[in-house]
This record gives sequence, structure tokens and C-alpha cells, in this order.
Amino acid sequence: MAQPHQAQETKALLRKRQRELSSSVSEAQLAEASLAVVVRLRQHETYRRSQRILFFAAIRGEPRLEELMVDALAAGKIVALPRFDSTNGCYAAALVQSPSGLERARFGILEPSPAAALLPLNQLDLALVPGVAFDVGGGRLGRGKGFYDRLLVSVTAVKCGVALDHQLEPNIPREPHDLIMDCIVTPSRWIDVSRGAGWK
Repeated sequence: MAQPHQAQETKALLRKRQRELSSSVSEAQLAEASLAVVVRLRQHETYRRSQRILFFAAIRGEPRLEELMVDALAAGKIVALPRFDSTNGCYAAALVQSPSGLERARFGILEPSPAAALLPLNQLDLALVPGVAFDVGGGRLGRGKGFYDRLLVSVTAVKCGVALDHQLEPNIPREPHDLIMDCIVTPSRWIDVSRGAGWK
């Protein structure tokens, strides 16, 4: 495990590199890549057998999963999105009844309304997790605020990093608070971390 100062410096450089890479991705390329991610998730056993799923509302440069979320609701799956709780400064999983009912909240991210019921994090089957970058060992690079690390610490379900292909880095420094993904999906591959960096 890297020393804290060294790890933070490396992470800052990786975030800068990823910002530059993301800025070169056109809307058409992002839409095509998002569709490939959706198809790969839809076909995988991990997703198919999951009935309670935490999705995420994509921000600029992240794969868009709206189509899959609509499919999941139509299939009778229980769908949740992170919702920020200003009283404790953390995110919780709030239920989604319809994508049209989402509201733009903190950081401009779509969230379920304050009236939406919460889903206990330990009841999830699958958490789809965004990130700035991932490595094949399950390492995740967040945006530096630690919101997702605090959210996921209570999640016992499969944690699946969702990324574009350029968001895979050879190695991301790990600090004690960093959580490891169980798998990672990109437009071109599925990485099962527990079985090594295999292709599926």
C-alpha cells in the first residue's frame, strides 16, 4: 500500500490525465460506449440474477445507464439511486419508481425526490459504481471527496465498477479507506476481480 502523501500525489495526476482523456470523447462516442456497457451488463449473470440494484446518475464523461434502469424497472427489479442526506453529509440509496421523477440536486446530479423511500444498503444485490478510473485489481479512483467510499462501506452486495475503456489504469494507489470492486465492466470487457483480470 502506498504512503499517504505519495498516493495522493499519484491520484491527483491520474485524475488530471483522466480529465484530459474524457474531454476528447465526443457525445456520439460516449453514447456508443454507453450502449456497449448496457448490453454487456444486461447479458451478464451477475446483473440478470440481481433483483435489488443501486444504479448511478451519470455526470459528464461517465457511461449512461438510463436505458438499463428503465429495463430493470420494467422487469420488476427494485432500483435505487444515491441521494445526498445533508443532515449527515452522506449518501443513502433511495428508491426509483420512474426516471421521470428524478430531481437535480447537490452537484447537479439527478436523485430521487426527498419523499422517495430508502432501501437499506445491506439489502442490495448489486451496486453499479462510477469512478474516475479503475484498475484490473479492483482499485477505484474517486473524485477525492470520499462520498462513494462512505456509501459502499455498508454494501455487502457485489460492487461493480462501470467505466469507459480509457478509464482503466494499470495501477491505482490504495489507501486504507479505499474499497475494492468485485468486478468491472467497460464497453469491451468484463473483469471478474476475484478470478483475476479475465475477459468475459
